[in-house]
Amino acid sequence: MLKENQYKLLPITVRDAEVLALIHAECFIGQQIWSQETFKDFFTSNTNWGRVSGWMAIQGEQECGFILVRKIVQECEILTFAVRPDFQRKGIGRLLLRHLLDEMDIPIFLEVATDNFAAIKLYESEGFEVLTIRRSYYESEPGRPRKDAYLMRYRPAVG
Repeated sequence: MLKENQYKLLPITVRDAEVLALIHAECFIGQQIWSQETFKDFFTSNTNWGRVSGWMAIQGEQECGFILVRKIVQECEILTFAVRPDFQRKGIGRLLLRHLLDEMDIPIFLEVATDNFAAIKLYESEGFEVLTIRRSYYESEPGRPRKDAYLMRYRPAVG
């Protein structure tokens, strides 16, 4: 597990688009990969769809993972969330998610593939609940059927 101060969290900016795309490609093999341009667009395109922000977990000089979100009025949506395979199962995902929960005192929504058991377990352990299933939400490998996703929500404690 994590040792205190082993990882630092830094805000993501448009300058991080290349490394975000690399991490995303490492983590979502066989799925829809987001390009460097896709990540740049989140920060530079029309903000009518909300303000995009996020955090990168770094150990020394190595980018380990990130969480990218969009805040729309009084809601937040996790756009994508990835931890490099070599750094998984070390608490980095939980560190990033808890940081988000501390920063955003509003409902948070996300979609997660129904077969991504590790992510579902993490989300549920941090208070997310399944609202519904989105059928055929995610692309799969060529020739394979699309994957279903859970729509999940976190509601901060009142008071």
